[in-house]
Amino acid sequence: MYLWGRLPPHRYQDKVKDPLFLGDELPLSPGPGYLSPLTPLPEAGRGGKTRGRVNPDVARELPTIRRLFFEGKTAEASRLTHRAGTWWMDLVSLGAFDDPSLWAMLRERMDLYEELYRHPKPYRPEAAAIVDKRAKFCVKSDWDSNYWTMYVLRDEAVKTGATVGFYSLDDFLTGVVPRCRAYVFANAFRMTDCQIRTARSRLDREEVTAVWIYAPAYLDPGGGDIDRASRLTGLRLAVRDGRQGGEGAGLLVGETWGEGFPLSSRLFVADEKAEPLGHYKSDGLISAAQASAGRRRSVFPRDMRVTSRMLGKLFRSAGAHLWTETDAVVRTDGDFLVIHTGAAGAMPILLLPGIDAEPIRGRIERREGRKLYVRCQPGDTLWFRLIPQEPGASGQPARR
Repeated sequence: MYLWGRLPPHRYQDKVKDPLFLGDELPLSPGPGYLSPLTPLPEAGRGGKTRGRVNPDVARELPTIRRLFFEGKTAEASRLTHRAGTWWMDLVSLGAFDDPSLWAMLRERMDLYEELYRHPKPYRPEAAAIVDKRAKFCVKSDWDSNYWTMYVLRDEAVKTGATVGFYSLDDFLTGVVPRCRAYVFANAFRMTDCQIRTARSRLDREEVTAVWIYAPAYLDPGGGDIDRASRLTGLRLAVRDGRQGGEGAGLLVGETWGEGFPLSSRLFVADEKAEPLGHYKSDGLISAAQASAGRRRSVFPRDMRVTSRMLGKLFRSAGAHLWTETDAVVRTDGDFLVIHTGAAGAMPILLLPGIDAEPIRGRIERREGRKLYVRCQPGDTLWFRLIPQEPGASGQPARR
């Protein structure tokens, strides 16, 4: 978003949306699942009409875009397709933003946001998902790997009960990303030797947990190289094509993950010193494992698709605090705790030692030590003020 914000305005741009579809074809119509440079986009036009528009500048550049992409010069190809589309959220003018309850909710919470803005604090998550923006150019399908390793990972990570942030691989390597207890590398399929050294150095220095999804550093300009993946993760890995889909062992016993479709290249763990955390259902090869690598802990779940329960166990074992284990979304800056839930019933919330919570939006039904039980309805967003307890306090919030 920082880079996008620095780009100059263009007559075909209202809001930036990644327009490059990395399939085998770039058709004029009908469009693919993701926007291509030549996909006519529906416009929720003024007056409620839906229209289509193609950027003629991009259409003229199609031969050059094709050549650059297949030569591996994806940065240049991406620049040529930038601002190829127009995007409105209410695409067919059905009045998605006309619901009075939406604006009533925003008015109701305006005072809370104003208080936050008066004394802003940086968001310091305990777990971070690290995404490489260039990885989309290293896969044949724009759906399978991107969907499972980024979109599903995003949705599952925020439901672990931990505080999770999302950052780019570039920002991790340059030190912009704040220190966390666990880092999940979503799609680090292609890394240079310099990037591998930098990543290992930071992880060793911080002595933290690194979770490597699918095929980290497996690709180089010459193709697949399992030795690079092994060097990055600190685990001896091997390749044998087959079906995905794993079931847990050890720390992850009782968990299942992944989709059972055939995959090439399919990596597995061949390291006798590693602790198995899961096996492929299809042939029993080790699909997930953990080991100490240098001064860091390296976890390798080989399947693309992970679950909130699986990630939650890994985050907790790395020392992250799980505020709740109910698939609710958690955010906190240390002063406020905000939890959004899609389920009805009594939600247990586990507080940090020495911290109590005073409800702002929500009602506490009962307390059991550090655990609170709050009554919820689907779609509720609960707000709490976090208050340090005075020494010897026993359950009631200490007043400032």
